[in-house]
Amino acid sequence: MSELMGGVSVSTPWYTRVDVRGLSEETRRLILERVKRKLGFTKTLEVFGIARGSLHNYLQGIRRVPDNVVYKALQYLEEGEFNEIVKGLDRLRAVGIIRGDGSIYYLIL
Repeated sequence: MSELMGGVSVSTPWYTRVDVRGLSEETRRLILERVKRKLGFTKTLEVFGIARGSLHNYLQGIRRVPDNVVYKALQYLEEGEFNEIVKGLDRLRAVGIIRGDGSIYYLIL
């Protein structure tokens, strides 16, 4: 049985606490690019189950990177890599401190 630390199970993967809806287009592309560099182009296509053209379009900013692709990409990053990529307001939105409308979620503080 896992212990609770601050209300969050210690065994809970870090990426499950990230709200990918709060990430900007640029941040989504940066996350996907980092995973592509780690896995390689072909392996990235395989693990995400997407077409070559889709990955190209996501990385070039032609199409928005879908939430489910971003969430899956987070599973291939270490938490430190996420913190290195995601900065400022994007990070505050992703961890739930700032809501989608820009207001601060005080209950979390």
